[in-house]
Amino acid sequence: MKKINPAAIIIAATIITFTSCEWFTHSSKKTFSIVGSWKVDTVYKDGFINDSTQQLIATVNIKSKNGEVYKFNGDSTFNRLLLKDSTVEKYYLKDSTLYFKELNNYVPYNFSIKNDSTFSFINKDSVVFVLKKK
Repeated sequence: MKKINPAAIIIAATIITFTSCEWFTHSSKKTFSIVGSWKVDTVYKDGFINDSTQQLIATVNIKSKNGEVYKFNGDSTFNRLLLKDSTVEKYYLKDSTLYFKELNNYVPYNFSIKNDSTFSFINKDSVVFVLKKK
């Protein structure tokens, strides 16, 4: 009968333990996708507004945007579903910037992923839009 080396058994058991633990705990990381329907959950002004006219405009815009739904498609188009005349608009996402096509140019908006079902973007007037997956 062959004699089994105890050191070989310990080394083999250690290798099997480490490889199996990594195999079980390794999960495919989900990448964030903006594609889908997103409801505007919160809209607020980032920073202080000292001009009363700007305060009024920001307040009206914020109230009108709450509840609006953005439907982002995989072909870089999106719709704002609660607008009276919903039209197809263009967007793209690069790094931490969301670009919306306005007239003939793409306008950058700072973009931040909160979690897999919430993200936010800030427009040029420092109004923050927080959207939740619908």
